[in-house]
Amino acid sequence: MTTGIIMHVITGLNVGGAEKMMVRLLKNTAHQCVVVSLRDEGVLGAVINQAGIPVHCLHLARNASIWRGLSKLNNLIERYQPAVIQSWLYAADLLAGYVAVKQNIPVIWNIRQSETGWVSSQKHIALNQRINAKVSSKWPSSIIYCGHEAKRRHEQIGYQCESSYVIANGIDTNRFTPNDEARGRLRQAWFGNWQLRDQTMLIGIVGRYDPLKNHRRFLQVMASLKSRLEKPFRGVMIGRGMDSENQELRLMIEQLGLIDSCYLLGERDDIEDVMNALDLVVLTSDSEGWPNVIGEAMACQKICVSTNVGDVPEVLGSTGFVVSVKDQKGLVDACEQALGLSFNDKESMEHQARDRMVTQFSLGKTVERYDQLYWSYLSSRVA
Repeated sequence: MTTGIIMHVITGLNVGGAEKMMVRLLKNTAHQCVVVSLRDEGVLGAVINQAGIPVHCLHLARNASIWRGLSKLNNLIERYQPAVIQSWLYAADLLAGYVAVKQNIPVIWNIRQSETGWVSSQKHIALNQRINAKVSSKWPSSIIYCGHEAKRRHEQIGYQCESSYVIANGIDTNRFTPNDEARGRLRQAWFGNWQLRDQTMLIGIVGRYDPLKNHRRFLQVMASLKSRLEKPFRGVMIGRGMDSENQELRLMIEQLGLIDSCYLLGERDDIEDVMNALDLVVLTSDSEGWPNVIGEAMACQKICVSTNVGDVPEVLGSTGFVVSVKDQKGLVDACEQALGLSFNDKESMEHQARDRMVTQFSLGKTVERYDQLYWSYLSSRVA
């Protein structure tokens, strides 16, 4: 039985790693929740509403001062009287932290990435990080980091909080599980011809079109593999912006001679089925926190090749291949090695990958850790 409401404040509700993790938590937590989006309801607002959880949107413009949302957020806090505010992503951390301190409500920040440098596409985020670092010892009651690397890097730039935790993303291993029926169905739809369906290797990358995901690197790896693999293969690109409407992406594909070697599937809601249809999952990011895509692929018994970003080495263990971010040749070699594994070695690694998700990174374990933290604050309020 809960003793108070947990108010989740997040920057927006389009599909992303933080947003997906929050939705999984909302659907499984023992606590009563309400969600506040600084922007609009995005793609996930309806999903959250369908789970019986109220969603309120402040409709702040992306480049507008977040302080414009203060009065709206204050009104919602007065309405719901939350016992704890859980914020997600930097703008929400800052806004929720300011309001929570004024109203003497515990606020828990949630750090979802490891990158803290002045990356050209994320300079506004780097600035936000450094502003938050200045108040991190005073405003948040606790800080949750999605990975050890994220914690280390943020503390290097000044994040300080006596109550800090690393809580890894949790994977729903009931949803993400081996599924031969889904594999056959999707491959039949994509190929038609049974020989191509069974013989073509599918190498997938899952994630929104974003400079930090470095899809150019993925395409360069695919181009290199064309001259090295004897079996036919296709690169499969899934996520928001990964479709034929993306002119920049299409130009890269054409320049690398991959027009007949890539499928652009765009954003999908059947990622668990897509994962099963793939033969290899590749992550070419320049930065990550705790990548959901790696955990989801592993739960579906897929071998992964990834750049060494965030907590990827800890997540993969010995069940995949980790390569330095700048080692382009190493990525190509790792993909070739993964696709060339013997049947027994491949099967062994695939089973180890799923077992690792089930035993160490299951959704149940992650939700339990969040709930325990919430209970600690709720109990102290009752006392």
